[in-house]
Amino acid sequence: MVTVIECIAADGRVIPPMYIYEGGKHLLGWHAGVQDKEQATFAWSTKGWTDNEFGLELVEQNFEKYTTKMFVPLD
Repeated sequence: MVTVIECIAADGRVIPPMYIYEGGKHLLGWHAGVQDKEQATFAWSTKGWTDNEFGLELVEQNFEKYTTKMFVPLD
């Protein structure tokens, strides 16, 4: 089982996805379909889906990192 969290803005901008795999440890073969040029966050859990811990990781490692560059202050 794999959970993929994607964020797409209304204007079409996207940030790299987060893949959460089911398992007890990280296995290199899990990333076989991800190309070298792609950016993504990878995690694993015994259940294979998100929870508060992964939600926070998504915000800290993906959302803040990529959306800060997109931010345009309003006058």
